Amino acid sequence: MNLKRLETEQEFKERVLTGTNLKVVLFEAKWHGSSQILIPALERIQQKLDVDITKVCIEQNPIVAETYGIMKIPTILFFKDQKIMDHLVGIVPARKIETTIVNHLSV
Repeated sequence: MNLKRLETEQEFKERVLTGTNLKVVLFEAKWHGSSQILIPALERIQQKLDVDITKVCIEQNPIVAETYGIMKIPTILFFKDQKIMDHLVGIVPARKIETTIVNHLSV
């Protein structure tokens, strides 16, 4: 299952800033190797946990990246009730990502 890339600010608002379910967003760049390394792990986690995980290319969507203070990529933000609940920066183990998701799903 491929991660959905959010192409516009409006698409980000509609997909991430609605509802009360946990939303996970990877801020990345297509050319950035470290960002691309995380994608297969996130796809597996998405399928396993049935959670909404999307990605935002900081070059295509600089306003969203700036709005959320993205200074380094990859950065993963965890949204619930339209608020940032947590974040992870850099290459992090899949287990850490999965644990963070599970912790926020159970709240």
